[in-house]
Amino acid sequence: MAAGCTGPTESELAGRAPRDSEVDGLYRDFLDGKYDSLGHPFGATVWQAEDECFGKGACTVTAEPGAGRYTLNVRAMLRGDEPAEDVAVAITVLDDDGVALAERSIPAAHFREPLLYHNLSVGFAHDGDGPVEIAVDWDGVRVEVDYLEMFRARRGVIVSPPSGVLAEDDTIAMEAVDAPAGASLRVRCGEIDRTEALAGADRFDGEFRTVVSVPAATLLDGCELPARLRVDVVTGTWTRSTSRTTYYAEPPPCAFDPNAATRVLLTGFEPFPADSSRDNSSERAVSDFDATSLPGASVMHVILPVEWEAAAALAGGVIERCDPDVVIGFGQGRSTVDVETTAYNRMDSSDIAGGAPDNRGVVRAGDPIAAGGPDELATGLPAAALVDALLDRGVDASESDDPGRYICNNLFYSIMRAVEGTDRVGGFVHLPYIARVDEDDRAMLQTVVATVLELAAGER
Repeated sequence: MAAGCTGPTESELAGRAPRDSEVDGLYRDFLDGKYDSLGHPFGATVWQAEDECFGKGACTVTAEPGAGRYTLNVRAMLRGDEPAEDVAVAITVLDDDGVALAERSIPAAHFREPLLYHNLSVGFAHDGDGPVEIAVDWDGVRVEVDYLEMFRARRGVIVSPPSGVLAEDDTIAMEAVDAPAGASLRVRCGEIDRTEALAGADRFDGEFRTVVSVPAATLLDGCELPARLRVDVVTGTWTRSTSRTTYYAEPPPCAFDPNAATRVLLTGFEPFPADSSRDNSSERAVSDFDATSLPGASVMHVILPVEWEAAAALAGGVIERCDPDVVIGFGQGRSTVDVETTAYNRMDSSDIAGGAPDNRGVVRAGDPIAAGGPDELATGLPAAALVDALLDRGVDASESDDPGRYICNNLFYSIMRAVEGTDRVGGFVHLPYIARVDEDDRAMLQTVVATVLELAAGER
C-alpha cells in the first residue's frame, strides 16, 4: 500500500485559528526570569507587524542598538502549504554604510506546519553607534508576520572539544562570547577549582569574543576522569553564563553479563541548563534502577551530556561496541510520563526566541540530524500498551508525538537510526520534571523504568 501526504487543504486551513508554537515544560528553565509576560526577552525592542508593515509583504525598520552582539527574531507563520524550495522569509540586517551584518533566507520547508507561529532568528555583531536597517521580505508567499524583536544576544561561553574521550595532547578552548567588561573565567572540575590553571594560558581577544586555551592535561590535573568540567563567565560574584562538558579517559566499558538472555542499555541525561543545580529525573531514574526486578536481563546504564552531537555519538558508540538487545533513552520532560512515538530529523530549539543552547553553549536552528535521513522515525515500543500498564500501576502517563527538537529528540532519532534494520528494540520516554528526587519519586521512577523494560523485552 502506498500513500502520499500533501498536508491540509486550503479549505481545511480556513477553519483553523493560528496558534503559538508550544513552548511547554521542556524549556521551562531557559525561560525562567528571562522573558516578560508577553514572551519577549527582557530589554527587547519590539515592532508589531500590524503597526509597521501589515499587509505589505515586506517590512523595513531602523534601530540604534549600540555596539554589541544582537539577535533579531521574526515571529511568523505560513498561511498554507508552499513548495518546500520556495523562500518564505528573507531577513537582512544592514549597517549605516549598507554593509550586510546578517542575511538569512528561510524556506517554506523550515515551518513544521501551517498556522503555527515560528521564531526565525539571525544573529549579528554591531561595532559602532550608528543605526542598523532591518529588512524582512515575504512577498509572494503566504506568510503572516506577527512581530519583529531585537535584543542583545545571550552572553555565553562555549567549550571545545565537545564532551567525549580526551586524547593526551588535546587542548581545551573556552570562548567567552560578548562578555561584559571586567569579566573573568572560573573553572571547576567536579568540586575542584581549577581556575589557577588559566594563568599563562594562550589568549585571543577579539572585538566580541575572548578565547582562552589550555592543554587538557594541565586544566584537568588532579581530576579523576570521567569528570564534569564547568566553566563560568563571572563579574565579581555574579555568574553571567556557564558551559558544562564531560570528559572521559576511555569509552564507557561494556558491562553486560555474557550469559544474560537480554542485554538492556538505558540512557539518561545530566542536569540542564549548564548552570542548573537541580536533579535531572532521567539521570536519577537510570542510575538508581534496580535491575534485579528483571530476571534474565543484564542492564547497563550510561548518563549522557546534554549536547547536540556528543549525546548521540556516545550512545551510538556504546550500541556499536556492546551490542544491546534493547535500547531505551530517558529524558526529563513535562509534568507526567510521556511515551514518545515519533522522532524527527531536526535539531532546533527556536521554540523560544534566540534558541536554547545545549550545555556546551551551542544553539541549533533547523539543522537536520542526519542529512538525507527520513523526516520521521517511529518508536519500537508498544506505546499504547505501555501507557495502559503505567496507568494500571498508578503512574500518570500518555502517548506523545512531540518530543521537542532539542537534545532528547536528537538522541531518540539517533537511537532509532541505530536499531533500524536490526532485531533490536529502541525507544524514548520522557519522565516528569522533578527538581529534587525524593524517595517517593525514586519509587515512581523505578516503576516506570521496570514497566518500560518489561514491555520492551516482550517486543523481541
